[in-house]
Amino acid sequence: MQTGAPEYEKNIEKDHEKDPFLTADSYVKSGVCKALVCSVGAYSTRGIKDTRYNTEDQDTELTLRLDKIGGTLKYIGLLTSIIILGVSLVIVIINKAAS
Repeated sequence: MQTGAPEYEKNIEKDHEKDPFLTADSYVKSGVCKALVCSVGAYSTRGIKDTRYNTEDQDTELTLRLDKIGGTLKYIGLLTSIIILGVSLVIVIINKAAS
C-alpha cells in the first residue's frame, strides 16, 4: 500500500491482523483490500486537512446549465397547467350547454 499524504509518501506493508487500519489517500499497489469508511466530513482527518473550496457565490458551467433546465421546466409546467385549465373549462362549458 502507498500512502498519498506528502509527509508520509512511502510504501508500507500492511497486515490485516496486526495493523488493519488505512490512512486517507492510500492506494493498494498489489493484492486485494476491503475497507469500511467510518468517518467522513469535516471531523475526519481528510476533512480537517483537505482544501476547502468556496463555490457558493460562483456560477459554474454546471449551475448555469441546471438553471437553464430549471427555467425551461418551469415554463413547460406553467404552459401545461394552462392547457389543462383551458381544456377543463371547455369540457365544463360543453357539458352545461348539452344539459
